[in-house]
Amino acid sequence: MAEVAKKIERTPEHRMRTRVGLTIGRGVWLAGYKIEFPNATADERKAAWKEARKDFKKIGMKALKTLEKNGFEVVEKPEEKPAVAAA
Repeated sequence: MAEVAKKIERTPEHRMRTRVGLTIGRGVWLAGYKIEFPNATADERKAAWKEARKDFKKIGMKALKTLEKNGFEVVEKPEEKPAVAAA
């Protein structure tokens, strides 16, 4: 019988790396897409990204890994909470 693949533990670090990989991949994809289809609507762009997302996530994750191997570190910027005005 085939072995069942173990589920990946989704730690906060894993989630952050995935978001960074997606962000890099989307940036690469979007630059090329805008050159190829300059008059595309937002809905067309969303549909095209949905189709290309998996492949470009892999590209983004490989780019992130290369950056880390060369001594770069990606650090998440802490969310800035707006100050609440005292009444």
